[in-house]
Amino acid sequence: EQFELWQTLIEARTGMTVGVARRSFLETNLGIRMREIGVSDYETYYEQLMGGPGAEREWAVLVDRLTVQETSFFRHPSSFALVRAHVAEVLMKEPQRRELNLWSVGCSTGEEPYSLAMQTDAQLTELRRSKVYFGVTASDISLPTLARARQGIYGERRLHNVPAAWKQKYFQPVTGKKEFQITDELKKRVAFVQVNIME
Repeated sequence: EQFELWQTLIEARTGMTVGVARRSFLETNLGIRMREIGVSDYETYYEQLMGGPGAEREWAVLVDRLTVQETSFFRHPSSFALVRAHVAEVLMKEPQRRELNLWSVGCSTGEEPYSLAMQTDAQLTELRRSKVYFGVTASDISLPTLARARQGIYGERRLHNVPAAWKQKYFQPVTGKKEFQITDELKKRVAFVQVNIME
């Protein structure tokens, strides 16, 4: 009964489906957070999230814990191929077009929107369409995740899917660390915003 209550709340507020197979995932994450704030049972924690002082802030923390932030640069190559084909088609049909807008829904720590920005920038250069302005809107429900995405700093291993030429063009090494940061030029093409797509 408690599980169904939490399932309903999470799905209604975020759109995330927590099936029976993920029950232990939910119990573990709720349990960890409850211990952190000194709450001993699910019912009391549920009541805290439904209203009272700090409910909204606590909900944001919990959502951050529950969202699966599995991502990488150029994950799902077929999706990027589809975007590339769509951009080419739009520009061919509308030769006078001067802007392109892309949206990364559930952008997590930024790899997807930055990948879209790299691919689009390279494609426009290749098509000699330098006068076409493009921007990527990157949305996520988690504020801490968005803060990491805005920094645009990634460990060397996270860049394994990035072509060498693009790594050189769109990243700069972070001094004294085995990390790379997205260049300012590419960063300004991506706008990060908190959005709950259920709203």
